Amino acid sequence: MNRISDEWVYDLQQLHIGLGLQMRTRNEPLKFRANLEKEIRIGDRSIALLTAALLVMMAAVYAITPAPGDAQANSLDPVWPAISALAILSLFRIFMSRVQSLPNWVSYSAMAGEFAVLFILIVCLQAKYNQPPAFVLKSPTTVWLFVLVGIRALRFDPKEVLIAGAMAAFGWTGLTFWAIQSSPENAITHDFVAYVSGPLILVGAEVEKVLAIAVFSIGLAIAMQRGRQFMERVTKYAAQLVRLLRNQKRLHANLRLESEERRLAVIRLHEALYTDLLTGLPSREALNDELDHCAVPDAFRPVQLVLIDLCKFRRFNDTMGRSAGDALLVFVANELRGLLGPSTFISRVAADEFAVIAFLNPETGTRHDIPNRILTHFIDPAAVGPFTFSGGINAGVACAHSAYEVPLLLHNASLALNDAKRLGRQRLIDFDNGHRERAERLALLESHLHDSIRSRHFWIAYQPIICMQANTLAGWEALLRWTHPVLGPVPPVDFIPLLEESGLINLVGRRVLLLAAEDARRMSSALERTDLFMSVNVSPFQLSDASTLIGAVRRAQSRFPRMKLELTESGVAEDPVRARAVLSQLRSTGVQLSLDDFGTGMSSLAHLQQFEFDYLKIDKAFVGSQQESFVKGILLLAGSLGLITIAEGIETEADRDRLRALGAQYGQGYYWGPGAPADAWDAGEMGARFRSSAH
Repeated sequence: MNRISDEWVYDLQQLHIGLGLQMRTRNEPLKFRANLEKEIRIGDRSIALLTAALLVMMAAVYAITPAPGDAQANSLDPVWPAISALAILSLFRIFMSRVQSLPNWVSYSAMAGEFAVLFILIVCLQAKYNQPPAFVLKSPTTVWLFVLVGIRALRFDPKEVLIAGAMAAFGWTGLTFWAIQSSPENAITHDFVAYVSGPLILVGAEVEKVLAIAVFSIGLAIAMQRGRQFMERVTKYAAQLVRLLRNQKRLHANLRLESEERRLAVIRLHEALYTDLLTGLPSREALNDELDHCAVPDAFRPVQLVLIDLCKFRRFNDTMGRSAGDALLVFVANELRGLLGPSTFISRVAADEFAVIAFLNPETGTRHDIPNRILTHFIDPAAVGPFTFSGGINAGVACAHSAYEVPLLLHNASLALNDAKRLGRQRLIDFDNGHRERAERLALLESHLHDSIRSRHFWIAYQPIICMQANTLAGWEALLRWTHPVLGPVPPVDFIPLLEESGLINLVGRRVLLLAAEDARRMSSALERTDLFMSVNVSPFQLSDASTLIGAVRRAQSRFPRMKLELTESGVAEDPVRARAVLSQLRSTGVQLSLDDFGTGMSSLAHLQQFEFDYLKIDKAFVGSQQESFVKGILLLAGSLGLITIAEGIETEADRDRLRALGAQYGQGYYWGPGAPADAWDAGEMGARFRSSAH
């Protein structure tokens, strides 16, 4: 059995660990008193038996010691009644030992009776044997007193010992005075030898006996009190120890239970850390561990990591509800398991991203086998309960041909996936070093973004929009440009996504609107034209902050009333419900709307039917001579819907003539100029050129 230290017991007492081991000492006095009463009853029986033994001894001595003849003839024998009285008191004590919770005065009264009968018996014996009064002060009388006082200790009551000692001392004092009064004057002596050898009285000796009885009684009472206190402490500690030992088994069982619960908690924590609770697939931590195993040089095999992203998942989740989004994720996980089999490692690494680890085997296939199978499998809309998900997926692929390349797999695949997401949907991009260089460049650009906005490194180039039939200036498109003093010109395809991701697009877009309106007013005045318009591009992210956008449009309209806004197909397709509501509010300000890059999306006809656009911009990808029939179809469609068309990307005179012949109403492109700042239109070359062409 393990040793239980005092400190451990104290800790258990303070922590209340639920095992019932707290030291509740308030019940210990009750237990001690119950035990003490039991011992007192045993003591009463012992006192009764010892008194009976004393009586038997006294009766035997009295019976074998003949009294003088004259004493036998001339006096009654009072000794036997006294012995009988002591016997009755002994029987009474036995009765007391059988009764619980008697008052203390009953025991004290019985004790007083015993001492009184004893002193009467001593006097009766002196009279019976016709001895001098000093006879009563000789042994064994003193011994009997000490015995009667001493046996009080059997009741474990120090108060009773003190009372017995007081009775003995007072009784002996009274007996001494009686002996002195009853003796002749010559019976008192000062000679100790004479006192010892004859029936004489030595007062000093009797005083010593009284003091001895008092000291004996007090010492015995003190010892009894200390013993009683010791027994009380022992009882308390014994009860506590018994309780501890009684519950030790429960403690061990509880500790075993806690150990088991801790083990199960560790298992659950491991499952939560290494298993995705929704899909049951391994988590990102499990993916990292698996990649670590793949990086062991001795067991290395060429490996590829495919990162898969669900396109438009956030819109599906927000529109259809979180439960539908969860059901879609579970559906995709099950589809990947069924498609790739149990031997392929598949994990969920983010909200809508999955990862697949596959080992390359040049003998059985190429590195694109698994990615192409995945893209082909998810190209069709997926039925998820009552909902249909048609967003498709994108995939980024990275390969490791040595163990040292494995730690970079996840980062490289992420870079490839980011490029795939920029290009649209159902895209598969292989990682190459250009992705890393592009990522590093974007990180560098992002670090300079805030400073460039504060330092006004961003500026606006105004590209002319021409009326094709009259060959005159109809308006401008405001194009945001970034010229860094160190990095040089930064393409919009690089910095526009940075502005959107950083949340600065609303601030910059509002400034562009207001500045373009002010410049349009000034340039129109310089060209002495009142019919020109200004077209400004709007990012899809600006639609999410409708109040800021609408406020900026109202202020811009107040400066220049002929403002137009260009929105891309992807911008309105991201959230059609919100886009329709925002566009309706924008039209209420008087601004006209243009659908940009028409033909590059997957649902342009649906957009034309859902949203009330005023202009339709034909993407430069269709301006070439090979796309002439397609451009005819767009122009016929626009005419039937009452939309004004603007052809982008016109770079040569042949392009201009062909599109004018096909019926395009407006044109825009490098043929008329790449775009110039407002100063070039006020008093510069562009202003002079178009001012002369107008005349």
